Amino acid sequence: MATRQFIEADLVSATKQQLAKIINEQRKTFSQPFKINTSHAKLSELKTVLLAPQSPFRTTNALPREKSLEPRERSSPLTSLPSSPVPDVEFSGPDTQEAGHQTEPHHEQDNVPEDARPQSDHTSSLEDSDEEQSGYLNIRVYLEDFRFNRSISPNKIACSVCVPATRTGEYIHVGTKHLIEQIQLGNGRITGSEAVKIGWRDPASPNAEFIEFFVQAEPSRLHEADTNPEKFSLTVSRKLRLMLYIDLVNFILIFVHHSELTINEVDREPTSTPEHRILNIADLTNQHSLALPVTAVHPRKDLIDWLKAKAVNQPDYVLFSSMRHRPLQNREAVKSWEFAARFSEQYFKKTHQFQSYKQKKIKKSDIYTALDIKETSLGDAEEATQIIQIFGEDGSHPAQDVINEIHRRTDPPEGSVRFLRFLKTYDTEHSSAIV
Repeated sequence: MATRQFIEADLVSATKQQLAKIINEQRKTFSQPFKINTSHAKLSELKTVLLAPQSPFRTTNALPREKSLEPRERSSPLTSLPSSPVPDVEFSGPDTQEAGHQTEPHHEQDNVPEDARPQSDHTSSLEDSDEEQSGYLNIRVYLEDFRFNRSISPNKIACSVCVPATRTGEYIHVGTKHLIEQIQLGNGRITGSEAVKIGWRDPASPNAEFIEFFVQAEPSRLHEADTNPEKFSLTVSRKLRLMLYIDLVNFILIFVHHSELTINEVDREPTSTPEHRILNIADLTNQHSLALPVTAVHPRKDLIDWLKAKAVNQPDYVLFSSMRHRPLQNREAVKSWEFAARFSEQYFKKTHQFQSYKQKKIKKSDIYTALDIKETSLGDAEEATQIIQIFGEDGSHPAQDVINEIHRRTDPPEGSVRFLRFLKTYDTEHSSAIV
């Protein structure tokens, strides 16, 4: 016999066939007709029906739940791969509910029964064990929406989601599709008429300001989009938090000389490319002019494009491009560094063919811009490559500690920051012994 209303945790792993069966069987007992075509409805629509505040449906034995996870205090700070930590601040103020904001404005957890709400913002956690465990976790998600009011600040909203997760050692793994699906079912739901993209920023990366967008789709189909990466890996913590960023997909801004006094729409490219608008730099104080992502035209664009073409033709470019802006195993980091360092050595200070430029030599800024990396990333790549050329397997003075570190693997990957720190420390401690 039914005991309570459905909650999100009941339906996370359910299939469309299971939900359709529940709806079809239970509505036979209703005194009033309940019209829904379960054959043509989407999985998300069936979940919405079952989770609605006034839903007449109740839990059955058709969907046995996984074990419940009790709140547990953890002292370790939150770090995440690939998700990003969030400062201990709450988002509030008029900007969170302005008309331009495209998230649903009702109060958080209004649709969640009391017994399903997280306690004091603490996450449920899985017990310490070397074996892989499965269960449900409450995660606090912070959304920053850059689609509107860019000149003031991004719109912000916070929500809590309950998602299935697995724990291996000190890491908790959450499926990206589950996360997006739960966001779309809750008060942080992303709506609008334009295609959007969602991303994250890794503050531990050398490119800490880079936002990697892992999913894009129409808001109405966001939870069905392909996601890359397919899961987030979080370090076990008392509070699990994610900061996600929302932006438009189909607009790019092009800066022009400030003598232009208005915003003029230029001819559209074919439908497969983004729409372009020209923005006068003098208009940057106009908040309506800043509702779109910004991409500036490089003053040496012809040279940059020429260098990009040269990079693309390099044998390892596809591998290098696929490894940017994601956590790497140490061996992958070596290959990425070597590509960037080799390309820099090949073209730095070489004379280019563009006579209109006052500077006739290729600069480092031209190289890292063409490779779509930061200046510090190129410098790190060159320094790491020099150290590996000394202490690596084929180096002038091979060192077993360095060789072992190059081939060390972790799951999930730790990224290149710790590995680079190891190389620099080893070089400092041992370079003086090299004759």
